[in-house]
Order: sequence, then structure tokens, then C-alpha cells
Amino acid sequence: MSVINSLIQKAGLWTPDGVNLEFFRDGGLRLFGNRRHDALYNVHSTAKWPVGTRWQLGDRTFYFALANGDLPAGNLTQTAANGGATTAQKDCTVASSGTAGGRTVTVTIKTDTLVANQFRNGLLVVSDGSVAQGVGQSFRIKSHPAGSGNVVFTLYDKIPVIINSTGGKVTIMANKYYKVIPAPATTASGAPAGVPLVKIPDGYYGWIQTWGPCGVLSSNAAITVGKPAVVALVTGAVKIQPGTAEDECVVGDVLMAGDATDHVLIDLKLAP
Repeated sequence: MSVINSLIQKAGLWTPDGVNLEFFRDGGLRLFGNRRHDALYNVHSTAKWPVGTRWQLGDRTFYFALANGDLPAGNLTQTAANGGATTAQKDCTVASSGTAGGRTVTVTIKTDTLVANQFRNGLLVVSDGSVAQGVGQSFRIKSHPAGSGNVVFTLYDKIPVIINSTGGKVTIMANKYYKVIPAPATTASGAPAGVPLVKIPDGYYGWIQTWGPCGVLSSNAAITVGKPAVVALVTGAVKIQPGTAEDECVVGDVLMAGDATDHVLIDLKLAP
């Protein structure tokens, strides 16, 4: 840790769990525009910031992400399929009820063997059960060990309503900027995540833009100004939202018209 980072942490402006003076946790820090802008074009073999770190530069917002597959510059990316696991960790059984006010939940995961902290700074949602069993609560995951079967998840916050093992079930998802993939060419397997300004190779870390003006690959249909841009289901591309269908994820609004397969200006509206 650098001397500057150490002083920032001691001053209470940053702690390793991603808390800062703005009182939010998004998996990292919030950076302002006093850093060199060309750092947006750097890629790293190791994490220089926590995945999910937010950087705001004027009317543009970026998040620090880990690539799972090559992410070309100007191509749309998507959150990891199955929420960051091989098997979707949906409606997992709660192995023990624990106690209200505690910070741990023991979850019987699906067929995966988890890597330690694979879901760090992701979410644990009580997805099934009754109100009395804690349904509807969402928590940020602080840590968990490697393992299969019953795995203990430690949360940042205390659990207000006990998650009852007799009926309560949970769904867990990795941080949405963990192992992002190119937006698929056929069926979407996650939500749009953002657009890198420079190629981020497979297994490398870099910044992806989520808000504000950005050049984005268009599909084989011409792009019309003033229309919503949606996921095209053409690898890494967007298209105009069809007038007869409204089931595509909206990525942003078209700022300037463009031709087929151009990188056109889109006002991204994914994560402010």
C-alpha cells in the first residue's frame, strides 16, 4: 500500500471493505477527476483497485472490471453468466437459521466448488420464503471461504430479520463487474455492464464506461439519432429499439446517427 493510500485509510476516507465518506459500498472507492485521464486506457494483470471501484469524470462514469474473454474497445459487455458461477446459485437452501443481528449465513450452494471470495462484494438476496423468514432482504457479501456443500457467507451488515432455514432461500451473485464478458451474439445471459475505451484482454483488469457519451459498436442496422439503443444480440453491439418490441435491455440514447457496423455515439445510461 502506498503512503498516500495509507494516509487516506487512516483519515477514514477509505477502508479495505470499500466504505468511504459518501456512505455507500459498491465494491470499491469513488474516484474523482483529479487523476490522469489516460489511466482509463491502462489495463492491468493484477487488480490496482477493487473490482467495482467507481470513477466519475464530468458527465461520464466508469467502473473497474475484470474481463472474462477479450473485451474489444467500444464493444458492449455483459455481466457474468449465471451470476459469476458455473451453476446459477438461485434459491439455495439455508443450512442454518443463525440469529437476528448476526452477520453470517450458511448456504447450501449448488454443484459448484467455490473459490475463496468469488462472491466478495456481490449480493446475497433472500429470494424465497415468507416475510417472517426474511424474504426480500438484500446484503453485500464481505467474504466466504473456498468449498462446496455448506458455505458460510459473511456479510457487511447485520441481518434485521432472521433467514429461516425451514423456508427461507437465498440467491447469490458476484459483483457485476467481476468477470464481465462480451455481450453475446444470441441469447443474453446477463445484463449489459458497460463499454471499455481500450481492449481489455482476457483475465486482465480495466475501466468500462457505464454512463455518458461513448462510442459503441452498432449492429448491421443503421442507427437513428434520438432513439433508444438496446442490446442487439450481435456480439458486442447495440441497435435501435424496434417499435414493435420492448423486451430488449436499454443501453442508452443515440446522440448522433451512424451507419451499419460503425461505432456510434451513445449516451450510456447503465450505472451513474
